[in-house]
Amino acid sequence: AVGSCPRLGSAADHGAWRCGSSGADGKQRFRPMPSQLAAPSRLPTGAVLVALVLLFGFCGVAGQTSESGSLGAFFDPSMRWRVINDDTVLAGWAVGELRFYADPGCSDELTIVPSSDSDATAETSDRQVQAFEASGSHLDAVPDRAFDKQTWTEWRSGCYLCEPGEAWLAVQFAGPVSVYCMEIWQRGKGDYRTASLGLERWEATTSSWQRVLTGSGLEGSRWDKVQFVKCEELEVPEHGRVEVSNGGFYPSEAKFSCGGAHILSGFSTSSCDASGKWSDFGASARRCWTLMEILIFVSTVIAIEILLFGSYYYCVMVPRDATGPPL
Repeated sequence: AVGSCPRLGSAADHGAWRCGSSGADGKQRFRPMPSQLAAPSRLPTGAVLVALVLLFGFCGVAGQTSESGSLGAFFDPSMRWRVINDDTVLAGWAVGELRFYADPGCSDELTIVPSSDSDATAETSDRQVQAFEASGSHLDAVPDRAFDKQTWTEWRSGCYLCEPGEAWLAVQFAGPVSVYCMEIWQRGKGDYRTASLGLERWEATTSSWQRVLTGSGLEGSRWDKVQFVKCEELEVPEHGRVEVSNGGFYPSEAKFSCGGAHILSGFSTSSCDASGKWSDFGASARRCWTLMEILIFVSTVIAIEILLFGSYYYCVMVPRDATGPPL
């Protein structure tokens, strides 16, 4: 390729090579086209950004088709609620006081027994306590004694050596209620208490008890609280919506989506932990973009990429082509 070029003019092209005058002798030689010169070994910035936008956008769209959670049967109101031992009790389960609440903060008590006709009138119909029940009682230690506001009286189970799930204490209400928190005072230490118990509701359609909550690490001669954890409020992006499973109580998952012709950027899901906080990594990037905003953004990125490539071409590639040594 050092000899003369084909007689096609002083600047003829031949495939990927260019024929032109070069060197002090004025002879024509083939030299590589600028496209054959070394180019930057990187993925164009614009392509990366556009791919990220589309990726986040499709992730957001996919979130719209996911099934949202619901309160479920375990959180449905019920007329009967009970606590049941999950551990073996060696000398009969003794409960000094048991209280059910309608809120996770244990402030709205349900187990209030009217002491007079006026008090009974003040109670709402569904929340009216109708009866106290138990798996069995020892002598005169009846279930009512666990709801008399006195921790020194007790209900004592009928079983002496109570296997897990054998002893339970229940409340029947006039209508369906929801229990989100409970407090229990177990009498004595060691042999008279259970370290773990369950809160269960009666499902009338299946005539069975259903577990809704489990408490562990319980002791005797003290108040123990077993409650649902309410997850914190979530910030919903403009033109977006969020669907929270389990009624917003731990464990819960939030799914974000955008309404109309909008595309979601950022993660489309978030999970609530046992403290009620959301694992909301990337929340600041969550936004519902309009199609016009996407077009403007992509066009701007492409324009910047073209400008950068043009600068690279005229500042690096063209001078290299003009001063490069002949082949």
